[in-house]
Amino acid sequence: MKSLYSMAICLMAAVLMAASAPAITLSHGPNAAPGPLSSAQDRYPRELMHEDTFDVGPGGMLQVDVYDADVEVVTGPAGGATVGIFLRSNDMDWAREIFAEMEISTRLEGDSVVIETTKKPSTSWWSGTGNRWFNVIAHVQIPEEFDIDISTGDGDVSAEDLSGRARIHTSDGDISVARLDGPAIILETSDGDVVADSLTADRVEVDTSDGDIDIGSITGPIAAKTSDGDIHVKLAAAGEASFQTGDGDVHIEVSQAAPLDIRTGDGDIDIVVPGSLAADVELRGEDVELVGGLALEGSVRDGRAQGTINGGGPLIKAETGDGEIRLVTRR
Repeated sequence: MKSLYSMAICLMAAVLMAASAPAITLSHGPNAAPGPLSSAQDRYPRELMHEDTFDVGPGGMLQVDVYDADVEVVTGPAGGATVGIFLRSNDMDWAREIFAEMEISTRLEGDSVVIETTKKPSTSWWSGTGNRWFNVIAHVQIPEEFDIDISTGDGDVSAEDLSGRARIHTSDGDISVARLDGPAIILETSDGDVVADSLTADRVEVDTSDGDIDIGSITGPIAAKTSDGDIHVKLAAAGEASFQTGDGDVHIEVSQAAPLDIRTGDGDIDIVVPGSLAADVELRGEDVELVGGLALEGSVRDGRAQGTINGGGPLIKAETGDGEIRLVTRR
């Protein structure tokens, strides 16, 4: 095992690692809102506190369990993995003192790269005295074919272009991923947004207690839920899908017929489908509208629509407690 404080870090490694690390973390500061670092906070540079390189090839696994840290995962050459632990603050002297109380272990166990907090600091990431704040970032480069299992107590997580099983959990932060392709993808945050460019899996689960869900393309079955937030998803290929929000709008684009269940307690629902889609339909809301010349064989009245389109097929079911539902033909 290699400890943060048992090895020296050369200046050249610090310069190279800092230059390659993308500035995409979110701030842990007073009144910080979800989203990229503000221009004022972004001016504070990262300082490399620890670096490790491991000889591991495709097919391995990244396991991260850290307290109060952002995690960034990028892909690199097929052979090797690199871990950099960075610190950013508006008072680096104070931040280094707090950081020195922490113990973060980086090690290789078999074909698994492990990063974990083994000792927490005595204070939080923000001090009311002088509005001081600090941010710990774990920046990891791994091969593209790699499983990931990431958990952080309070921080944002980003990942790009990975093939393998993926589980990402943060208790308080946003999740942002580019392309994930694997047997199973699980993205969970207790308080934050979930944004993905492309997800392909046999099973996809997305869950946030307070935040929006935005997925550019999903191939495979998906279950997505937010207690308070909007949902925007494009279903690129057939797969059973369910979406639920307690308070928010839902916009779903459908490419192929597959079972679809959408529910919102308070918000509008838009379902965009190709004109050739064959499906059964059950819609219930304050108002239900078919837009774009879509022909429904059945009934539309009193905030309800039930019947078939193009002869029927998998069930499209949508319900809102307070809002409108629109079934729209894609132009």
